[in-house]
Amino acid sequence: MNHDSSTMKTKIRRLEEDNLKKEKEMESLLNPGKSEEIRRTIGDRKPDSGAVIHSLKQKILKLEVQLRDRESAYNKLQAELKVTKVEEMKVQMEALYQEIVRLQNIKSASSTKVGSENSVRVKALNETILRLSRSNEALQQENRSLKEDLEKAIEGSNLKPDLDRDYDDMNRRELLMTISNLEKRVNKGERYETDSTGSLDKDVSRSKLVLKGSLEERLSQLDHRETELLDEVQRLKLTIKRLREERSSRKLDERESLPPTPTPRRRASRDVGSAGSSRRPSSASRPYSARRDSMMSEDRAQNVNEFKQRHAATSIQRQWRNRKQQQEQDEKVQHFRENRAAKKIQNEWIGYQHRKHDGDVDDAAYTIQAALNGHRSRKKQLRHLADDDSSTATEDDDDVFLIQSSLKGHHARVEQMKRLRSQRYDSYEDEDEYYDTKSSGQSRRSSVQRPSSGKGQRRKASTPSVHRFKPKYGSGLIGETNGDDDDEDIMF
Repeated sequence: MNHDSSTMKTKIRRLEEDNLKKEKEMESLLNPGKSEEIRRTIGDRKPDSGAVIHSLKQKILKLEVQLRDRESAYNKLQAELKVTKVEEMKVQMEALYQEIVRLQNIKSASSTKVGSENSVRVKALNETILRLSRSNEALQQENRSLKEDLEKAIEGSNLKPDLDRDYDDMNRRELLMTISNLEKRVNKGERYETDSTGSLDKDVSRSKLVLKGSLEERLSQLDHRETELLDEVQRLKLTIKRLREERSSRKLDERESLPPTPTPRRRASRDVGSAGSSRRPSSASRPYSARRDSMMSEDRAQNVNEFKQRHAATSIQRQWRNRKQQQEQDEKVQHFRENRAAKKIQNEWIGYQHRKHDGDVDDAAYTIQAALNGHRSRKKQLRHLADDDSSTATEDDDDVFLIQSSLKGHHARVEQMKRLRSQRYDSYEDEDEYYDTKSSGQSRRSSVQRPSSGKGQRRKASTPSVHRFKPKYGSGLIGETNGDDDDEDIMF
């Protein structure tokens, strides 16, 4: 507003100066005696002086018209919307720069927070994947061992009749050797299981998931891998459960199909039948063989019981270890799910913060837009004020053109009077010349002579005939000069 008031004051001052200048020029035209230029023009009889002055005034008029056009173009450029105040632009630029710096700081802080959280999340997911891959490998190894046991059991079932015959024909020492061999096989299988778990850890360390792409793609890959591992773990659990049931059923079938332990009575009856069919044993050898068979049957029963107890103990221990591993696995899965739920809640909270920040940014943008709309409305108002000023300038131009037209009419009348005066002046000169030729007095000739140049015309201006028309000539010339000056001065 201060700038607008200063511009209006300068315009008013300029118009006042123009009005004063025009008033002075009009006064000088109305009072020709005060103007030296008019007096000089009246006294000068050269025909070129008026033309030179007229041409110079035309040039001045053209230059002033050009100056007015340039001023109007300059005012138009100032009134355009693109041209704004320097101070307002500085204030707006400072505000926008501060807003940009604030948004950049917020963005950098949020990006660092998101990056740290994502790195922690990626690390936790990597650890979870390693743990699940280890459990997966362990379950696969156990599955393979169970399959091997099942295949062995199937092979043993195929050889069941041969084993029955072998057990029938074996003595105590051979049975003890068979039991020791079976125990060695069981121990060897347990050692193989421990070695396989150790090699499994090494394989797991090697089979680390390689992540590629951006951070979001890596997180999606980890989630996909996690779901695959969980599905595979569940599938392997079902397979292991089924294989255990099959193995237990096979063992029960084998136990049922094993030949019963020979009692002393059965062995004695068998020996008696065989002896009766083949040969008759002596009465001294029968009690000894019965005692020996009873001792062997007792030892065999004791060894079988011990083997069953050891086998039951190992099976119980294996089941206990499996149960413990299952509990640990369930605890790990539960812990992983809790961590995943917590991370999901954190991500949702971060998303809420981002949405809130976006809302703040939108509010700031709306504020800036409102400021710009206000600035645009002020510019439109200034443009309307400039249009009002231009309308007042056109009214002044109309007044000037009216004055110019009136002065041009006056100038035409003065020109006509000048032509009439020149015609009368020529007629009076002819009459004087006629009187000079008729008269013979020397005084008349010496006083009245015919002019041959501009100087003679000036000397004739002092004759009574010329002096008679001097007032008319002076008034006409003054009017003409006034008209010229007024016309030329008002035209600009």
